[in-house]
Amino acid sequence: MKSNKLIRTILIDDYQPIRMELAYLLKEYPEVEIVGEAKDGKEAVQLINKLKPDVIFLDIDLPMLSGFQVLDIVPNDFKLVFISSQEKFLIKASYYNSIDFLMKPINKVKLRNVIKKLLQTDQM
Repeated sequence: MKSNKLIRTILIDDYQPIRMELAYLLKEYPEVEIVGEAKDGKEAVQLINKLKPDVIFLDIDLPMLSGFQVLDIVPNDFKLVFISSQEKFLIKASYYNSIDFLMKPINKVKLRNVIKKLLQTDQM
């Protein structure tokens, strides 16, 4: 399912190797354009407000502000994919309107399914 529009994406994780891995994996999808990266909650809020992405991949356990606090601050006009190494966040994450919850390390097959969901939801 191809979309004519690029999916403008921000990667938010305090651990640079995870951002690098996710960026590398997303290169397989020409529909996805990474427009920014943030390493903490405060930077995430600024980037989301400035760049107005279509999608954010959001870690929950971040310095300054948690991923949940970020979501409580910014306008929710993007698709959301949680990324975390901690299952304890699954229940609280379910209260947010997310496309999926990816466990770290990122599984390539699960990421492919997330991209399919993103392309199918209201034809970004």
